[in-house]
Amino acid sequence: MELEIKSAVKFFRRPFVLKFSFAILTQSLLSLTNLIIGIVIAKYASKSEYGMYVILFSIIGLVGNYQGAIVNTPLTVLLPAKNAKEKQVFLAGLGYGQWIFFIPLTLLSIIIGFIYSYKYQDFTIITYFLVVSFATVTYLLREFIRTINYSKLRIGLIVKMDVFFVFITSIGFFLLVIFQKLTSSFSIIVLGSGYLSTALFERVHSNEKYYFDWHSIKNVFIETWQYSRWALLGVTSDIFKNRGYIYIVTVSLGLETIADISAARLFIMPVGLIVVSSGKMILAKGAGILNLQSKKKFKQFVILLFLLMITIWSVYVLILWVGLNPLTSLLGEKYKNIGGFILLWGFFFLIYSMRYSITTALSVCKEFKAMSKYDIISAIITTVACLILTRSIGGYGAIIALTLGEGVLLMLAMARFVKVLRSDS
Repeated sequence: MELEIKSAVKFFRRPFVLKFSFAILTQSLLSLTNLIIGIVIAKYASKSEYGMYVILFSIIGLVGNYQGAIVNTPLTVLLPAKNAKEKQVFLAGLGYGQWIFFIPLTLLSIIIGFIYSYKYQDFTIITYFLVVSFATVTYLLREFIRTINYSKLRIGLIVKMDVFFVFITSIGFFLLVIFQKLTSSFSIIVLGSGYLSTALFERVHSNEKYYFDWHSIKNVFIETWQYSRWALLGVTSDIFKNRGYIYIVTVSLGLETIADISAARLFIMPVGLIVVSSGKMILAKGAGILNLQSKKKFKQFVILLFLLMITIWSVYVLILWVGLNPLTSLLGEKYKNIGGFILLWGFFFLIYSMRYSITTALSVCKEFKAMSKYDIISAIITTVACLILTRSIGGYGAIIALTLGEGVLLMLAMARFVKVLRSDS
């Protein structure tokens, strides 16, 4: 046992530790930025506008999840095993090919929004469709670029990108507050502008060029489809599980209740964003370890990051709990009764932190089929529980249902991961 610990410590004394630290640092910066943006909107906009912002922002994340399944996850898992020339072709195929999926969907959504607005003479709907389409496309572009840099462990460039994003969005939201234009639509436009500026910033600072080729696009997606088809199924289930509550609560309890739940989530969300960042590092570094080093090293890597995420959660929640009253007062009197929601979100993110590390490690092991099945089970449990519990205990029921679904997924993923470890020994 002592030998195992010494070996693990020696492993983490490599240059990767510095890169991982900077990855956590830059993700913490994004987390803090998202927290401040959410607080600003919740404080200066009406509850209904903040509730609409939550819905629009969730749509961006929803489409981003599908990009992760079709493009970003297969990219990260498969890229390390390729030589330099193959990497260029692979990245070009995914980079250009993804728009074959997403551009038609974006245009279709705009057309549907226009028809709906014209039929009911309510042109606020087409406005929402337009702004969320702009922000979604720019978000997809930025996330693809960030994934490439994560895969190549170019953390320094990611840090510069994220600092630039914070700079652009800070100016945008400052102007919205000054001119009293802080609405859901303008907020989404500012975020989209930040995503686009960040992507352009990376292109200026990167010397890489990718060439369009129909043949390479076809071959790349044939190669990735064996993994992404299961990831797509898992993502669809995950959407029902992790985003369905927003629509269930909105329909059954109204925009003000979803605003309360979302405002409470803001205070715990930095932990979630750090966890997602760790997942990217597990994918990027873990895939390299599994392909180029040993399975034993990969096990040590995952277990230590798993423990690190729990430690980060513990420290953050302790600090949050000590300063809870001053922090919630930032939102004003209209959110004075969200303490119970914050407590439940804290427990949810503990389970989420543990689960995310394990399911991401299973992605590195290419266990997409098993994960998609577990996601379906978890989604069904979460959705049914949410429908039942929100009727009986309101908004609290939605968070409890989410926690229950995450707990089931954690147990299933842990059992699978142990099985994979034993079979790989």
